[in-house]
Amino acid sequence: MTSKKPLSEVTTFISRGISPKYDESGYVVINQRCIRDQRVDFSSARYSSREKTSVMPEKLVRQWDGLVNSTGVGTLGRVAQILRPVNSTIIDSHVTIVRPNLGQVDGRYFGYALFDIEKYIETLGIGATGQTELSRGRLSEVEIAVPSLPTQRKIAAILSAYDDLIENNLRRIKILEEMAQNLYREWFVKFRFPGHQHARFTDSPLGKIPEGWKVKRLDQVALFQNNGTEAGEHLKERIYLPIDCIPRKSLAITETNSWTEAQSSLHLFEEGDILFGAMRPYFHKVVVAPFKGVTRKTCFVFKSALPEYHTFTALLLFQESTVSFANAHSKGATIPYAVWPQSRMECLLLCHQLNKQNDLKIPSDP
Repeated sequence: MTSKKPLSEVTTFISRGISPKYDESGYVVINQRCIRDQRVDFSSARYSSREKTSVMPEKLVRQWDGLVNSTGVGTLGRVAQILRPVNSTIIDSHVTIVRPNLGQVDGRYFGYALFDIEKYIETLGIGATGQTELSRGRLSEVEIAVPSLPTQRKIAAILSAYDDLIENNLRRIKILEEMAQNLYREWFVKFRFPGHQHARFTDSPLGKIPEGWKVKRLDQVALFQNNGTEAGEHLKERIYLPIDCIPRKSLAITETNSWTEAQSSLHLFEEGDILFGAMRPYFHKVVVAPFKGVTRKTCFVFKSALPEYHTFTALLLFQESTVSFANAHSKGATIPYAVWPQSRMECLLLCHQLNKQNDLKIPSDP
């Protein structure tokens, strides 16, 4: 029989982190930005000086530690787990370590139990808007399911097998994305496309470009879609994809929400449309929709001007230069929003014009 127990009874340590002394090297510091999609993204971590940072041994992160974002709006309650041994790693004061008692709970199972109550944890913050916090006391009272240790190990073994499969698929997606981006740069930045040895070049506002190619504005290539809608039953055949579900620097979608959660400021999109994160554009959130759905106005929705430009358009929007342009044309100090579709984007970007004589074609979807 499965019982429920508060975290205070199945853990040995629950504590916020420290205030780091940031430096170029030293302790690895896990912060709020590192905790996303129930994983720890170490690429977003920073460093704290060893000489200037006093760290108690208990506050060094260990394998199987649960990590809970404990402040902020939109990030509070996010949960992740340290799955492998780490060295010289700490957390900052906006994150809480929840360390399992391995005599009572299996380490891997403990992470899954926390993931299961993540949505509930998000509701426990108190305080004014923008200053919401999750106290150690309230977190300690949260209950998790605690079956027998043999049952915990069986559950963890089954779920971790699925996680391993997902991880492998994500790595493959990353490789395919890198291949597509490299192909884009070779053809449209370095001009090393098939037959480039025989191509002639001509002057343009962007410098020398191959004959038969044209310089256009981005808004002539990626058409801005403005299909606003209201919440309701008419969305039941669609999938809700708010900006929070869109990954950073990846064209692939790995998380979605139910249409019932779509409530306000909504935009429809269709299969194949390109979504571009307009809120805080520097987060670089650009994806190609594999389904028809609904998002919020914090995302722009684009459609390629021509079907044969689709992959080119997606990779063009995904470029760092395009994201930087969107960020430069943003308004708002605290939460910037890109405004460039409305301003007609007064920049020049290269658009490949199909050249049948040289049999040059837009690269197909990877």
